[in-house]
Amino acid sequence: MKKVASQDRDARLQATLKELSEIKLALDQAAIVVITDDRGIIRYANDKFCQLSQYSKSELIGKTHRLVNSGYHPPEFFGQLWSRIKGGQVWKGEIKNRAKDGSYYWVDTTIVPFLDDAVKPYQYLAIRFDITGRKQVESELENLSLVASKTDNAVIITDKDGLTEWVNAGFTRITGYSLSDMRGKKPGSVLQGPLTDPETVAEIREALRCKKSFTGEILNYRKDGSPYWLALNITPICNSQDSVVKFIAIESDISDRKQREEELRQSLKNKSDIQYALDRAAIVAITDDQGIIRYVNDKFCQLSKYSESEIIGKNHRIINSGYHPPEFFRQLWSSIKAGQVWKGEIKNQAKDGSYYWVDTTIVPFVDEKGKPYQYLAIRFDITSRKEMESALRESEAKSRQQTQELELALQKLKRTQAQLVQSEKMSSLGQLVAGVAHEINNPVNFIYGNLTYTDGYIQDLLHMLQLYQKYCGQPVPEIQDAAAEIDLDFLISDLPKMLHSMQEGTNRIRDIVLSLRNFSRLDESQLKSVDIHSGIDSTLLILQHRMHQVSPEIAVIKEYGNLPLVSCYASELNQVFMNILNNAIDALENQAGTRVITIKTELLVAEKNAVRITITNNGPEIPKEVHTRMFDPFFTTKPVGKGTGLGLSIAHQIVVEKHKGKLQCQSHPDHGTKFLITIPL
Repeated sequence: MKKVASQDRDARLQATLKELSEIKLALDQAAIVVITDDRGIIRYANDKFCQLSQYSKSELIGKTHRLVNSGYHPPEFFGQLWSRIKGGQVWKGEIKNRAKDGSYYWVDTTIVPFLDDAVKPYQYLAIRFDITGRKQVESELENLSLVASKTDNAVIITDKDGLTEWVNAGFTRITGYSLSDMRGKKPGSVLQGPLTDPETVAEIREALRCKKSFTGEILNYRKDGSPYWLALNITPICNSQDSVVKFIAIESDISDRKQREEELRQSLKNKSDIQYALDRAAIVAITDDQGIIRYVNDKFCQLSKYSESEIIGKNHRIINSGYHPPEFFRQLWSSIKAGQVWKGEIKNQAKDGSYYWVDTTIVPFVDEKGKPYQYLAIRFDITSRKEMESALRESEAKSRQQTQELELALQKLKRTQAQLVQSEKMSSLGQLVAGVAHEINNPVNFIYGNLTYTDGYIQDLLHMLQLYQKYCGQPVPEIQDAAAEIDLDFLISDLPKMLHSMQEGTNRIRDIVLSLRNFSRLDESQLKSVDIHSGIDSTLLILQHRMHQVSPEIAVIKEYGNLPLVSCYASELNQVFMNILNNAIDALENQAGTRVITIKTELLVAEKNAVRITITNNGPEIPKEVHTRMFDPFFTTKPVGKGTGLGLSIAHQIVVEKHKGKLQCQSHPDHGTKFLITIPL
C-alpha cells in the first residue's frame, strides 16, 4: 500500500509539473525555486538553487530538505513552519541554510502548498531569494553598536532627518539623557541651550547639508541643566547613490580641559605663577623658536614614553610619526611664527614605535616687538577617539560596498518580480486567447463547411423554381399573391449575394481565429524557427479595433523585407510587438492630423546573422527625463489604472536577455518615435 501511495504522489507531482509548463519561464527566472513532496523529499530544483547550495541536481533530487539544514534554527521553528503549510497555508520567512562546502547563506522564502481534491497538501513550491548580503550588513551594524556601547565617549546615531535612533551608555553617562528621552528627537533641540554658539550650530548644519563631516567644540547642557563642553565629530553615512541615510556623532567631554585652558589663560593674563596651570594641563610642552624642547610635564613623558632627560634639548621631530605631509607643518609654523594661536590634531610616535593622537593648541609668547620667542603646546590624548573614527570609516566603507551589493540584489529582485507578474499575466492571456480561438473555431468551421452545401442546395431550389415558372404556365392567384408578398424576383437575385457575404464573414472569422492562435503560440514556447511577419500581422489584427476607434484612423504602413525564418521564442516576441504597438497607439490617440505607424523589416547588411524590425510612429517626442527611465520596471507616465509600467521593461528583457539582441529607442520632435528591435538569427 505504501508503494501505491508513493506512486500516486509521484503521479500527481508529474501531473502538476505538466500543468506548470505554461509558467516554466516564471520558475526559471525566479531567484531560487525548489519543489518537495509531502515528506520533504526534493522533487525539483532550478539552476539557481544548485548554484547557491553548490549541490548538483542529481545530488538534490530524491533527498530530504534537511540536506541544506544549517542547524541555526531551533526545532520549534521548523515545527511551526510544517504545521502551517500542512494546514494548507502559505508560509513566509527567512531561513539560514548551509551549502555543500560548509558555507552559510540566508534566503527570503515563500512556501506555497498544492492541495489535492481532499484539500490535503501533497507537495510544496518554495520560491526563495538570496539575502545573505543584507544579513551581513545587519550584522555589521550590530557589531558597530557593540563597539560603540563599550567606549567611554558618547555615541549617537540619527536617521537622515537628524532624528535620534540610538545612543550608547557613554552618552547617557555624560548627558543624563537615556535612549527613551532622545528617541525620535533632534539632539540639538534637547542638548543645546541659550548660550550655545549660533555660529557653530550654523557651521554644523552647513557641513551636514553638504554631506561633509564636522569636527569642532560646542557647549551643550545636561539633563540636570548643567553646561558642559564637548569635542564633537559628526559623520554622514551615505548609500551607493551618495544619499545620506544616517548620521553618527562621537562626543568627548572636554569640560575639564576647557576649564584648565581658561585658568591658564587667566594666569598668563595676570602674569601670575604659571606652574599651577602647567602641572594641571593634560600634556604640556614648551619649545623655543627653533623647535627645541625646553620643558615637558609628567603627562607628556607618560604618553611619549620618553623620560624628561631624553626629551629636553631635543628637536620636536623626535616624536614625528611621518604621518603628516611637510605642508602640514609649514602651515603650522607659519601661523605661530606670525603670533597666531594654532589648533589642530597631530599624530605622534612614542619611543616604543606605537602611535598616538593629540588634540593640540599652540600658544606663541611674543616679545616687546611682537616676535615669538617660545611656544606653549597644550595637548590632550584623543587616540581612542581617532581609533573609533577610523573603525567607523572602515565600517562605513564596508557598509557602502554591501549596500551597493544589496541594491544590485534588490534591482534583480525587482526585475524578477516584474518577470513573474508579466509571465503569469501573459501565460493567462495566452491560455485565454487560445481557449477563445478554439471555442470559436469549432462552430465557425461547422458554419463554413455547411455554407458550400447550403449554396448548392439553394441553387438547386432556385433552378427548380425557374423550371416551374417556365413550364407550368400561369400560376393560380394564391401563388401569385404569395410571390408578390415575398418579392420573389428580389429574393432570387439577393439570396446568392447573401450567401456570398456569409462566406466572406466566416473567412474573416477564420482569419481572426488563426491570428489569435498565432499570437498565443502556446505550442511554440520553446526556441523555434518562425516567420516574423506572421507574428507582426497577428498582433496588428488583434489591435485593429483600437486603430479604427480613433478619428482619423491610424494608418499602418508595412515595409517587409525578404527575411529568413528566425530562431526565437515566438510567443514572447509577439508580446514585444504587442507592447510597443500599444504604446504607439497610446501616443497617437490624442494627436490631431494624420496618424501613421510604419513597420519595416530587414536583413542587416553589416551583420547578416541578424534581422531588424523597426516600428515608427509620427507621434510627439518622448521627453528626455522619460527616455532615460522608459525601460525601468514599473515606471509609467500613464494615469493610475491605465498602465503597469511593465510593458517596455519586459520587452527589453525579452529582446536583450532572452534573445541576446538589442532594443533601442530614438525620438525626435519632427520624426516621431522609433523602436529598433535587432534579433540574431
